[in-house]
Amino acid sequence: MRSDLKRLQRESDSGRAVSASPGVPSKQRHSRTAWIAATAFAALLALGGWLYLLRGREKAIDSVAVLPFANASDDPDTEYLSDGITEASSKPSLSCPACA
Repeated sequence: MRSDLKRLQRESDSGRAVSASPGVPSKQRHSRTAWIAATAFAALLALGGWLYLLRGREKAIDSVAVLPFANASDDPDTEYLSDGITEASSKPSLSCPACA
């Protein structure tokens, strides 16, 4: 252990880079880090796909509530616009076949 400490002191005094784990070469350490990162990315991707597929299994909406639009301008000449929007949006549409 004393020899390791002396070697470490010599390397730090000489300005050479000291490896964090002397038993593992630098290239092997980078390869292991890359594999860990790739595995974590694949796990996150699998989790995201699983959640996406589960989201599609929710119960479908079979009704829609439409609130009447108000004439915010207080101009009686534009009252037809708010009435028309309310009527058009309350009619059954193709996007909700169960609402017909």
